[in-house]
Amino acid sequence: MLAELVFVTRFLGLASGETDVVLRASDDVRRVEIRRDGKTLTSIAAPPFRTTVQLGADLGPYELTAVGFDAAGSEVASQSRPVNASVPEAEAVIDLAREGKAATVRLRWWHVDGLAPVSAVLKLDGKIVSRERGTGPVPLGEITDAAIHIVSLDLRFPDGRQARREIAFGASEQVPVELTAIGVRQRDGARPAAEACFRVPGKETAVAPVAVERGAGTVLFILNGDPPMWLRDDKVKRRGVFNLNDVEIAVVSPSLQRHGDAVFFQSARVPQDLGVIGALKAFAPPGNSQFAQAIATTGMRLAGGDRRRAIVYVLGINPKKDAGEIDPASVRRYLQSIGIPFHVWSLTGPRADQEALWGPVTDASSATKLVQATTDLRNDLATQRIAWLAAPPLAAYGATASADCAYAPLTEQWSAAGSAALTHPLTK
Repeated sequence: MLAELVFVTRFLGLASGETDVVLRASDDVRRVEIRRDGKTLTSIAAPPFRTTVQLGADLGPYELTAVGFDAAGSEVASQSRPVNASVPEAEAVIDLAREGKAATVRLRWWHVDGLAPVSAVLKLDGKIVSRERGTGPVPLGEITDAAIHIVSLDLRFPDGRQARREIAFGASEQVPVELTAIGVRQRDGARPAAEACFRVPGKETAVAPVAVERGAGTVLFILNGDPPMWLRDDKVKRRGVFNLNDVEIAVVSPSLQRHGDAVFFQSARVPQDLGVIGALKAFAPPGNSQFAQAIATTGMRLAGGDRRRAIVYVLGINPKKDAGEIDPASVRRYLQSIGIPFHVWSLTGPRADQEALWGPVTDASSATKLVQATTDLRNDLATQRIAWLAAPPLAAYGATASADCAYAPLTEQWSAAGSAALTHPLTK
């Protein structure tokens, strides 16, 4: 039997600086090393496997790996977990068991609020096997051929969250299939999307996306300061020029909240017919606001979804000082590394002081200028697509595309365009 080594710490929020790490291991694991991107951070000489590691100020994303050794010093177990990557708020697990030609699976799940799923769909090679939500064994029948078979599980929870898991297995082996959604920009006059023109770190050959979707969109606004009088004037009405069409709009509170191990920032949806104006009129940032962490945490949340996305940080009158300790420059680098378009708007005119912190700031200090800012945001979203790559998050975030590919990863464009793309993303 293989030794067991599991991260108890789930890294549900942003991690930097000194961070507690807790692991669970079977009795044959006597020592554990914790590594970041292959570099050893610390070694735990004996159970209990609990320690504090120094992750530094960089937000990543990156990977922590725990490696277990037995009494003889041989490596007997390892597990990796992405940190500051797209951590799902609900997860599905498929445990496959083989006995001769017969195959069975057991289903497990995890939900940030401890909820049980309201629906479950288990499929074998695209055909539904079961809709049961229990954890008992589900027979898949006898597998007599040598072909690769795909088992997939789709779960839906009462709060609307969903979780999906796939595993692939053949005559004698099981290989997890992990799909990651990344943001890409559609390009004109390029080869068909199905072509293998993406390069993923760790893979020698180019890969094609499993799927490319337009999907719905989400824009999250984070507001700092008081609304100017011109914004509160009734003359600024709910006009179509301030709408984002089929894009969901929400305002994120910069006040940090905790739920168990999870750190999050609450958000409130804005009725679609109110558009951008509806978001901006929600100005009411509370005291002790942590704007940089709210922006970075919001970015991590968006990176894990299958929606076109953008974050807009809006400066009003007398913006408040950030009560957190995260450096805005590190937040910009982090958003770039996970492919989240980031816009900074000022409702009071040019803000050189804020540009020093956040990079270019769009002047949205009148109805006319706000219309242009909204148009730029709408164009940004219109040219985005979501590409599903058969790769874990950290590898997928590092994907590049050839010049004639139909799509360019947002991370690649941002790096190529420089800091100006923080406010003015490429819209080819």
